[in-house]
Amino acid sequence: MPQCIAVHPSFAHRTCPLCTTSTLCRWYQLGAYSPFFRGHAHLETLRREPWLFGEDTTRRVREAVRERYSLLPYLYTLFR
Repeated sequence: MPQCIAVHPSFAHRTCPLCTTSTLCRWYQLGAYSPFFRGHAHLETLRREPWLFGEDTTRRVREAVRERYSLLPYLYTLFR
């Protein structure tokens, strides 16, 4: 697995057909299993914090983050 995957839902507009809340959640779910895990955006794009997309999206992203935290002891021992 590449060690440089970051959670970066790279879409500029919420109205893009490929840029759904499901896509945002999948990026977070994928990122939970990568060594580097962060959400970020360019200053000139629309905000995309998970809570801006509704309770269901917030819940799904929260589950991915919790999964990430449960894996941290394993990930830290992997890269010693």
